[in-house]
Amino acid sequence: MFDIYWEYAGTRYKHKLQVVNSARGDIRNITFNVFSDKYFSFDFTKEPSEKFDELLKQRALQLRDKYKYIKLYFSGGQDSITMLHAFIKNNIPLDEVIIYRFGNENSESNIEADKHAIPYAKKVLNGTKTKLSIHENKIDYFNKYLGEKWLFTRSSMSLRHFNLPRIKGNNFCHLFGLLDPKVYFEDGFYYTRLFDTEINELAQYKNVEFFYTSEDFIDLHIKQLHLVKNFIKNSPDRDKILALYYDDPQNYDDIVKRVCRDDPLFGKLFIKHIYNTVLGDKDKILYSELDQVLKDKFRYQLSTKVNGQYAFKQLIAYETGRICLGQ
Repeated sequence: MFDIYWEYAGTRYKHKLQVVNSARGDIRNITFNVFSDKYFSFDFTKEPSEKFDELLKQRALQLRDKYKYIKLYFSGGQDSITMLHAFIKNNIPLDEVIIYRFGNENSESNIEADKHAIPYAKKVLNGTKTKLSIHENKIDYFNKYLGEKWLFTRSSMSLRHFNLPRIKGNNFCHLFGLLDPKVYFEDGFYYTRLFDTEINELAQYKNVEFFYTSEDFIDLHIKQLHLVKNFIKNSPDRDKILALYYDDPQNYDDIVKRVCRDDPLFGKLFIKHIYNTVLGDKDKILYSELDQVLKDKFRYQLSTKVNGQYAFKQLIAYETGRICLGQ
């Protein structure tokens, strides 16, 4: 599990807007932390010899041995379906699979869940003891939280943020299909790094596990990074792919994940704005479906100023530090 937090002047924060507020304009000196010193001590330049499928199986077994109750979060995309298959194909039991929905019953922002993720989960979990839970964030949810409390308990302006259910005890985990195998090139070497915008809303929760990345099972993470590195390095379109890392992160992901992920249940239904801390396409659809009162509440959030500047404009991306993968 991870201890995710932002830090400024020696104080740690679990919500991004809180640390931005405390920095009083000095936002460049905010740091983001996910990994311990142990993570940075691993040799990422050496590719593990095991096959990727075997490492997926071993990771699922390790999590099953470690936790009494596993809550796996599923969307039907490349990351979560590969993670789910690691359990199902190897007959490793899961306790619960969770799928999120937002807004009203017919919200177009839920097309991935309604037409793909939910039907597929029902099919593959049929006959198992795994519980399928559909978590609904309906209009009542936004009526309750779209206010001052919401603003300073969030780390982005997304309307479709995770609101993880709390359960008693410590011997359980919230399991997400993270981290992505992002590889870039600089001065003759390949590197990887993590930005807070990829996981920022998870900082406030305990018992969070990333399936592909863990200090307890680092070989899986290193393996996927080397699979992507080797794919890019040997591709005739190497320079184009490397350029997409900066210019078009969504297309970059679509290309490189093919080497270490199963096919998703759907194509490009939406365009994800990985570094956009305001509104992605699904947020815009959900916003258009809100009544005028809720629209006004959300617009008020966007007009809120912190230290004399609009809050959302100060939600810049912070990285954890780069790791070298070799030449």
